[in-house]
Amino acid sequence: MTNTTLKDHDARRSIVQDLQTSILVEAGAGSGKTYSLIERMVALIKEGICTVDKLAAVTFTRKAAAELKGRFQLALEKALASETDRDKKERLSAALTGLDRCFLGTIHSFCAALLRERPIEAGLDPDFVELEDLEDALLRERAWDDYLVRMQADRPEVIEGLAEIDVEAGDLQDCYKVLATYPDVEIVREYAPKPDLEPVRKELINLLDSAKDVLPKTVPGGGWDGLQKILRRALRWRGVFDLENDLMLLRLLGVLNKSGGITQKRWLSPEDAKTIKKAFDGFRETYIVPTLEVWHEHRHKQLVDFVLPAVELYGQRRMEQSKLNYQDLLMHAAALLRENPEVRRYFRARYSHLLVDEFQDTDPIQAQIMFYLTGQEIDERDWRKLTPYPGSLFVVGDPKQAIYRFRRADIDTYNEVKRLIENSGGKILYLTTNFRSLQDIGDWVNPVFKELLPEKADSYQAAFTSMDTVRQNINGKAYGVKTITIPKIKSNRRDQIAFIDAGRIARWIRWAVDGGISLCRTDSELEAGLTDNPRPEDFMILLRYKAHMDLYARALEEQGIPFRIAGGDGFSNSAEMAEVIKILRVIIDPDDPVLLVAALRGSLFGISDNQLWLFKQAGGRFNIYSDVPSGLDDDDKEIFEWAFTMFRNFREWTITLPASAAMQNIVRELGIISHALTGELGKSCSGHLLQFQEFIAAAERSGITSFYSLVEYLTLLMESGVEEEINITPWEDNAVRLMNLHKAKGLEAPVVFLANPGKNVKWLPTMHINRVGDSTPRGTSLSKSKSHLTKRPWGNP
Repeated sequence: MTNTTLKDHDARRSIVQDLQTSILVEAGAGSGKTYSLIERMVALIKEGICTVDKLAAVTFTRKAAAELKGRFQLALEKALASETDRDKKERLSAALTGLDRCFLGTIHSFCAALLRERPIEAGLDPDFVELEDLEDALLRERAWDDYLVRMQADRPEVIEGLAEIDVEAGDLQDCYKVLATYPDVEIVREYAPKPDLEPVRKELINLLDSAKDVLPKTVPGGGWDGLQKILRRALRWRGVFDLENDLMLLRLLGVLNKSGGITQKRWLSPEDAKTIKKAFDGFRETYIVPTLEVWHEHRHKQLVDFVLPAVELYGQRRMEQSKLNYQDLLMHAAALLRENPEVRRYFRARYSHLLVDEFQDTDPIQAQIMFYLTGQEIDERDWRKLTPYPGSLFVVGDPKQAIYRFRRADIDTYNEVKRLIENSGGKILYLTTNFRSLQDIGDWVNPVFKELLPEKADSYQAAFTSMDTVRQNINGKAYGVKTITIPKIKSNRRDQIAFIDAGRIARWIRWAVDGGISLCRTDSELEAGLTDNPRPEDFMILLRYKAHMDLYARALEEQGIPFRIAGGDGFSNSAEMAEVIKILRVIIDPDDPVLLVAALRGSLFGISDNQLWLFKQAGGRFNIYSDVPSGLDDDDKEIFEWAFTMFRNFREWTITLPASAAMQNIVRELGIISHALTGELGKSCSGHLLQFQEFIAAAERSGITSFYSLVEYLTLLMESGVEEEINITPWEDNAVRLMNLHKAKGLEAPVVFLANPGKNVKWLPTMHINRVGDSTPRGTSLSKSKSHLTKRPWGNP
């Protein structure tokens, strides 16, 4: 298929020919986004527009950056081999020779490079350290814990003030994390009065009186329905608590703020059911929802006032230790360029052309850095008023793939950059050709997404663009969209649905690999020697949620199909790691009997509850340094002596060896890796333990060296989750890929299953920060979670 047959041929030609024009390329999955960026880079060098040392190509992840570097080198080599013009050959050859002088990396590493080159102007310690995500999370949690201790000791009246509005200080940690994630946002907080509770109190009593008269006196057949459960709970609440107490009333309103479905046959009469349902819905809409909203708004300022000093403490800790997290790198780099025209001029000469891949996934501050580096107006501080030098900026992205809002990715910023590039004389190009999927996929996807996506992009959603496939269906080969039907499951139990779904998918893959289907191969696959017979690596299983991923792994294992997992909760849910953590906690605090008992009755020591009871009855003390009582029978006595000796040896290692070496010795002595390997999902389970050792070594290299700190680090790691799993058999690349949806870049295998159909949850936006326009951006939190930032304007960068 040649370019002349592609609908977006003109756009693809413009990428490599309009080198004096800044361009934003909007391209869908499978359209060759990164390929177009690499073609642009090669063209800039070949045509003598710039040299390789003045190129900076930025992408989202380290993995993508490594891939970009390799592909760029191959593209240069290919261009050099086919070029006949002597001057162009010399330029390409020089680029290959000086490839290491080209910046190819993440936006954070790029910002770090800028700051290390000009640290004085940035106001930073030249020896600052870059914090990894997990180390940053550990520092953030320590700052929060220290802040709470300080407030309880020095400002108990503030803690009491929170109790007066029915908030526990510890419950504000989620709010703290949100505000700490947006240090560039000045929080808007204004006083709002308390709600008038007398009307809602009066109407609630009337509603409960009516409910008492119509509720069945005994459990109806089939059990209580949703509304009956709510009303019965409210009646019990009224009988126990004083509803004249405002906090008790507000708590009850929170309990009642549910839809409350009815099953008419479970009521005394259908008319009773419909009447009380109508009354309840009216009460909820007229009184509950507005009252709780005013209550949340009333609490907002007090809660934010409490949390902000913790955010400031967290920032102070990073500066005191000369440690910068990813957000610090961006903010300091943007400030460096904004406040120092001379520095901006220097870096403008240093990097004449900036190319950005996967722009839809990056931080809004990246847009500022892009324009400061490419803008012609050196003294202009407002990045929105900058005009990029012609051809200096090339941006590739797909707003339909903007899934990283939790990492501060912002579709508003994407749209704003798009507008600025176009208004400054640049081009907006659209790549719609899809080289990955077969025609049948496009025929199915286009009408579906045309209904789901708007015709024009807005602040919340990208516009619909057609997916123009070029690969044709081939008779006799597998193609199309198929469904796997799950039988009706009682109560729609998700685990049962996933279990059946996993089994059917695994059996189908087994059948397909054994010759059940023939695949349509691409030209490049045929050139690589592949046949139309499928291999395990030709299959991918995508799950929207991490739950039940283990069921799919087990089903594949039962069918003897190799697999690799990415984006799951395997590490966090690792039973082996949980047992190791128990043992490490005993070593830290050997005087805590609860920790010791938990470790002894765990799977690694396997001491039964009866043995523990006999030990206690014989006068034993749960301390690793205590003597085992002589009254135990010989077998039990030997077990406890062995266990206590093991713990004492472990603790001795923590004193005489570096912390990481002590942990490695402990794991080796326990034999847990070999034990995990012989069990169910052995490769994954043992891989988690190998990951544990890698994480410990990495943490020690980053300065976390005490045994206590490493255990704390591991605990946080377990809570935060690790999405990548170590493959302990890397030579077995031929494996089914099993991954969480957000890890996938598209349909990256010939056969893709959209699995785990038992859950369909729609998440409403929790907040929106409007960064568009010249006025001060403002944000609104829509969350009714523990963050307590409910329907209040709070952003003011």
